[in-house]
Amino acid sequence: MTQAHTSTPDGVLVNAGMSRRRFVGGGLSILGLAAAAGCSGVQAGLTPAAGTNENALDFFWYVEGDRARYTIDAARRFEERNHGIVINTRHTAYAPYWDKLATETAGGNPPDVFQIELARQAEYAARGSVAALTDLIPNLIERIEPEVLESCTFDDEVHFIPTGLSTAPALVFNDSLLREVGVSTPPDSWLQRDYTAFCHEVRDASGGTAYGTSDLGGSHWALQAFARTRGEDPFTRDGRLGFSEETIAEWLAWWQELRETEACVPMTRSAEGGGFENFPVITREAAVSSTASAKGMLGLQGLTDDELGLLPFPLADTSGPPGVMVVPIEWWAISARTTPEVAQLAGDFCSFVLTDEGSVDGLVIEHGIPVVPELRGRAREGADAVVRRTIDDFERARSAEPRPVFPQPAGAGELFTQVLPTLNEDVGFGRLPLADAVRTFFTEAERILS
Repeated sequence: MTQAHTSTPDGVLVNAGMSRRRFVGGGLSILGLAAAAGCSGVQAGLTPAAGTNENALDFFWYVEGDRARYTIDAARRFEERNHGIVINTRHTAYAPYWDKLATETAGGNPPDVFQIELARQAEYAARGSVAALTDLIPNLIERIEPEVLESCTFDDEVHFIPTGLSTAPALVFNDSLLREVGVSTPPDSWLQRDYTAFCHEVRDASGGTAYGTSDLGGSHWALQAFARTRGEDPFTRDGRLGFSEETIAEWLAWWQELRETEACVPMTRSAEGGGFENFPVITREAAVSSTASAKGMLGLQGLTDDELGLLPFPLADTSGPPGVMVVPIEWWAISARTTPEVAQLAGDFCSFVLTDEGSVDGLVIEHGIPVVPELRGRAREGADAVVRRTIDDFERARSAEPRPVFPQPAGAGELFTQVLPTLNEDVGFGRLPLADAVRTFFTEAERILS
């Protein structure tokens, strides 16, 4: 099965409280990644790294473009408040980050603090590569809402630090394009049939020069939202697949209908993939696109003079549950190989960045909307229009009281980021009948998740 194109960092929600056996059982391991990168594997989490400086901290994270300056400024602020402490900041783009992190971890010289995503938490925690945080950051943990901490827990103890919150998925629309073609902005509450009608309206009003939507058929975030509007979750509480065959069939059929009626960007264009600069809302090929979370709009807005906005995911019907999820979008972890002194320094650093008012102001919402509730209003004060729209979208989603996100077992990443996009392409290109695609999805799910 071919690797699907991905445009943005896009995590898969993983069960933070699942057994070690199931964690280790799925996906490519840290040691396997390191071997692929040309490094001999060494078990992580046994002894402190050699040459540890108790006054210096190695901080490694992924970031796109020039946005690293926000986090670097926060690190410099911590140094100013703590004379003699040095934060060695290192960053790289998302794609190469994971091989480098895996290589360093397996080689016995991991960063003291590093960024992690949900899809990879299980692997690092199960192999003892990350430190337990309950005793390192008790004051920060007390200030974070319990439902947020659920995604930070392994073996009933907090192991990951949520850097910020967001809504997932995000529907980003080009308001400037809509005004030009004379189509009204969709309301804050709309149905999936309204979404279809809107896409047709954009196609007709633009004279065929713009489509209503990019192709979201291969987006697992969008599929999860779609299923949640039908009262389903990707996985049950015990880790079993929660989708029904009817939901998967309806999902794939919806996007095929939009493609066939030229209301959706054609598959020949969608299969090309590309980065943010090639998103259909940026190229004006479509009025609506989707990113993994609402934070993605900040990156998109920086690429266009058009005014962008955020829309809620459409409901199945007026009485149905919301599809949007409110989740952390990034996490930090502290290496289990650090000395107790450096681990405490790392905990103090992370707590400072996430709770110091000056640091929160400087970060804007680079790592998400503040995890400390009392700082969220401050983040909105004085913020630009794009940040305010992002925070408003978050508050709108929270007010709907979305259901908790259930755990997902190891292997969910392969199912969602490889199998689903490939099947959507197969249907779109006519290589596979829809009924066969549905059967294949569940056959692959059984194989991957067993």
